[in-house]
Amino acid sequence: MTAPLPKEDVMSTHSHIPATQRTDLAGVVAMIPGLLGFVPESSVVLLFLDSSLVKLTMRVDLDEIHRPELPATIQTAAHRAKADEVVVVGFVPRIGQNVAETLRELAIRVERDALAADRVLTVRSMAMVGSTAWSEVPAWGVLPVERPVSEVEHHSALAE
Repeated sequence: MTAPLPKEDVMSTHSHIPATQRTDLAGVVAMIPGLLGFVPESSVVLLFLDSSLVKLTMRVDLDEIHRPELPATIQTAAHRAKADEVVVVGFVPRIGQNVAETLRELAIRVERDALAADRVLTVRSMAMVGSTAWSEVPAWGVLPVERPVSEVEHHSALAE
């Protein structure tokens, strides 16, 4: 039997943040440190959206995303936030195909569990952020294309 996720160590949710309008994916990625209050490392950050508004954020240690209870925890968070969409962003030491596959697997688990619960919850966007590059993760086995991290660091969403 797997031990429950230690809430104070593995996850942080921030329901007190004001609803933030979603822009393009680079803009969403750029806003994450401000939403969390720190720059995540070796983490997966989930943004729960309702009608393109960021309603809730959740951070999970990269090492914990294979936990069997995580999709149910994500479902509960989505339900409480009244979210219909999730954006998944991995903050990783190095962008690569293995990380892309891990994020895709998490998205599939979340969507499958939502269907089993008669809910519609879509993981529409996935991205990875490394120290020198960022990449959108395509939905299926295509290799991610690395782009300069400056697109995120200097995004116009940060000026708002």
